[in-house]
Amino acid sequence: MINVPFSNSANVSDIQTAFKTVVSVVVTLRKLTTGDGAYQNEADTFEPDPANLFWGADNYERLMRIKKNIDPDNVLILPGLY
Repeated sequence: MINVPFSNSANVSDIQTAFKTVVSVVVTLRKLTTGDGAYQNEADTFEPDPANLFWGADNYERLMRIKKNIDPDNVLILPGLY
């Protein structure tokens, strides 16, 4: 797990620094683990490709068809399924 804590009273600069640190580490890990997936509850909030990472390119379109059939009003929002 990558954790860069900051206090509830942290200023904007401290928070931005924490997020930049985590994102830079995750970018490095993503390059090392191409195609390995992620556990959604511990995934990067700013993951650039959640659909592929969480569900896999082969599964995404099928899952979207099922979701649109079951949830046509898009009430249920799942990570990577938009």
